[in-house]
Amino acid sequence: MTVIQVISARYIDWAKLRALLQTEFAGQNYHIESKDDSYILTIPRRLTDVR
Repeated sequence: MTVIQVISARYIDWAKLRALLQTEFAGQNYHIESKDDSYILTIPRRLTDVR
């Protein structure tokens, strides 16, 4: 199941977000789009504050 999650880009480092997604979703499809001070993530599952 694919999830679309929008997060504020205000306090998120782009390189660290990419590294996190590469680690969390290795071998899976995901997409990141930057728009209007937000990141729009199309990811296999929702990101949470806790792993």
